[in-house]
Amino acid sequence: MSANDLTRRDLFRYGLVGTAGVAAGILLDGQPAAAYNTTAIDHPHFYPPATASTVRSTCGVCFWKCGIDVELGEEGELLNISPVDGHPLSRGKLCPRGVGGIGFYEDDDRLTKPQIRVGERGEAVYRNTSWDEANTEIGKRLREIIDADGPGAVAFLTHGAAEAHFEHLAAAIGTAHHAHPAYDQCKAPREVGYQLTFGHAMHSPEPVDIENTDCLVLIGSHLGENMHNLQVQELVTAGTGGANLIVVDPRRSTAALRADIWLQIKPGTDIALLLAWTHILIRDGLYDSDFVNEFTSGFDLLSEHVARTTPEWAAVETGLTVKEIEASARMIGDAGSHMALHPGRHVVWYGNDTQRARAMAILVAITGAWGSRGGYYLPQKAHLPTLEEVYPDMPEFPPLADRRDPGYPFAVGVNVNGIRQATIDGSIKAWVVVGTNLITTLPAQQETVEALKKLEFLAVVDVLPTEITTYADVLLPAASYLERWDNLTVTQSRDPFVAVVQKAVEPIGESRGEAQIARDIGAELGLQDYWPWGSVEELDEAVITKMNEMYPEQGTVDWTQLTKEGFVVLNEGRPIYREGHGLGTDGRGRAGAELTFPPFKGDDGDGLVHLYSPDLEAVWREKVAAGDDPTGYEPLPTYYPPVSAPPGHVRLLYGRSPVHTFGRTQNTPVLFGRQEDNAVWISPSAAAAFGVKEGDQVDLVNQDGARQGPVRMLVTDRMSDDAVYTTHGFGHNSRQLTRAYKRGIDDSALMTKYAVDPLSGGTGMRVNFVRVVKHNSA
Repeated sequence: MSANDLTRRDLFRYGLVGTAGVAAGILLDGQPAAAYNTTAIDHPHFYPPATASTVRSTCGVCFWKCGIDVELGEEGELLNISPVDGHPLSRGKLCPRGVGGIGFYEDDDRLTKPQIRVGERGEAVYRNTSWDEANTEIGKRLREIIDADGPGAVAFLTHGAAEAHFEHLAAAIGTAHHAHPAYDQCKAPREVGYQLTFGHAMHSPEPVDIENTDCLVLIGSHLGENMHNLQVQELVTAGTGGANLIVVDPRRSTAALRADIWLQIKPGTDIALLLAWTHILIRDGLYDSDFVNEFTSGFDLLSEHVARTTPEWAAVETGLTVKEIEASARMIGDAGSHMALHPGRHVVWYGNDTQRARAMAILVAITGAWGSRGGYYLPQKAHLPTLEEVYPDMPEFPPLADRRDPGYPFAVGVNVNGIRQATIDGSIKAWVVVGTNLITTLPAQQETVEALKKLEFLAVVDVLPTEITTYADVLLPAASYLERWDNLTVTQSRDPFVAVVQKAVEPIGESRGEAQIARDIGAELGLQDYWPWGSVEELDEAVITKMNEMYPEQGTVDWTQLTKEGFVVLNEGRPIYREGHGLGTDGRGRAGAELTFPPFKGDDGDGLVHLYSPDLEAVWREKVAAGDDPTGYEPLPTYYPPVSAPPGHVRLLYGRSPVHTFGRTQNTPVLFGRQEDNAVWISPSAAAAFGVKEGDQVDLVNQDGARQGPVRMLVTDRMSDDAVYTTHGFGHNSRQLTRAYKRGIDDSALMTKYAVDPLSGGTGMRVNFVRVVKHNSA
């Protein structure tokens, strides 16, 4: 069968998942990529000798936490990483990043020794030192700052598995300033929007019942490029089962290529489309009246609110046709409670992002998709005891010092952007940064650099010498996920399970696990009693023992079995649907278990889905009474037109690569060879307007004069005339990253502006505009 003979459904069926790993038909910057499996990457580790032993563990390249087998040779050398059959989150498949994670271990640019800065911040001039001297210096500097200005002067900014270890250290110190940039710069508005509506945040993985759906709706979600392993597999299952696919995106993404309806929306107008869809469903009686009557509040107010958001109105705002809006709404309505609207993950776009999440959650609610097979399943998660329950003699944590960051009314915890601002203002004096490259993670790099230069002390813990490491006063080498034990994993899914992260190989150089690094810093501060366990392995076993004692209904977990198998599914988990909405089998032939629908966790205790939010109404009224601008606090999602591009500019959009994790993997030897740089997508019309053509080397210059280039042009009719698009994570500026240095462009450097979501504090980054010029021209 030739490519021309393939139907759209055939592409959907064959285009996303290969036999050995995810991604046979993925496009890298618009070009087909080779199948990603253990033989497709030209690297000596993928032609290994016979495996002598295997360590079962959990992948740490991204947040998905797939099951892996780490294959070792006769001398304990690392040979290969392969998938684990039956793991609830990966089902025997790995994405390119999981297979290529071996590159973290063997990257010859890795940090291998503790270092102390001897040059200016940003110069990356260091001397090697011992762990004893490094820890002593960190303890001394933090103690001086705490003694002079209180524990609230110290902030921890962390990512991944390190979060738990340094959150524990922050609690022992007594500072509330512990934040996760990956949360604030990614999913914060989504979590707040769904919490305000359902009383439940989404968490990860999102409980979208893709494999059983009749209609999947993706709004700016790039499944097939974002390698969310299980969801990509389920997308293929849905396609082969006849599910419809609606994709809303200014760019014809990999998923949009396979869509029944692709809506090439004007950037920033998604709320208008969502309100129009809601209008049509109510107008035509295509909503679930039983669910609305029994489980929601505010439907009359919602109906009145959307009465004016007609498809004719939305067509003007979105650039779509009335026919497209009506047809897509009808497809959603026909699917009813078996409609799966993916809530997205990276959703910090325009500064109104919590309200967009609210509009999505409301659509889910009125279709009755919450708790329904093919909509949203009710996820299960294993219960683990707290550290205080495992070690009752551990000292109580001190009261937290007052927060010094500007807060947001519904933010979960402390906001990273707020910590940055409080540092610039001088009230936060020290940062401990672990596993997150803040310079390329946060928008407005100029503000991050200003904050870094104002700090009295900065300690950085990382595997690789990223941009943030060049500013550290003390720089500590972290062991990769293959070289350490780490905390147990209990991730929500269709199946409650517990999994281990086990050490498979010895750490490179003098690198250490982040758990030990946090513990050692605590000891230098005289807080060693907060770590009553020995090793992390000992801690994990103690947690399992206590779990068996406290939660026998989950089933007993044998420690030896857990370390051998890598994971244990508890209580023969089943997807949970509300009563009467889980009949039949799921995509794996399993019967869908049902339960009497539990009440929602409404903040006011009414147990209802809040279509009209009383929490937002209260804040809105406070703003009005105080004479403050109440925009963005409305109790029902309200559309405001996006800011227009300056003359001669188009909007800058960005996304992910299927073979890279954010900006973390571009330097690793294996994955570097799969995609070395990025390109800029531009429509033929926009290219002509800028006087550039396919193959030109160009620069992007933003509205504030920030410039990035050279970069390859990809002229394609898959791109909106209103924007250009590039892949995030390239164009590294750290010379110590010898492969990734200056490969492609750094989109973050062009994000000199951002729009703060007033409800969650998330920083909308799609508010920057660029013009395209030939390289080195004016």
